[in-house]
Amino acid sequence: MKPHSQTVQPRPPKHLPPAPGRRSPRAGNSDASKSAPSVIDPVRRHRLIAEAAYYRAEKRGFATGSELQDWLEAEAEIRQLLGQ
Repeated sequence: MKPHSQTVQPRPPKHLPPAPGRRSPRAGNSDASKSAPSVIDPVRRHRLIAEAAYYRAEKRGFATGSELQDWLEAEAEIRQLLGQ
């Protein structure tokens, strides 16, 4: 087997929902989405933050050294979107 010499860019897992600000093909304009914020499962919240941080890293070309900043900004973004 030939050694893998190319750098592979990480991809978010397929089981995660779209990043905040990105529409899901199934997203609709239901009344449920306009209601008061509900409590979200901590595991789901963590996954949302991880995906948002991934897209921030992708936007800056996956350059190292800003991972913590990506996470903190993603966490603030998700907190705002969830109304927390």
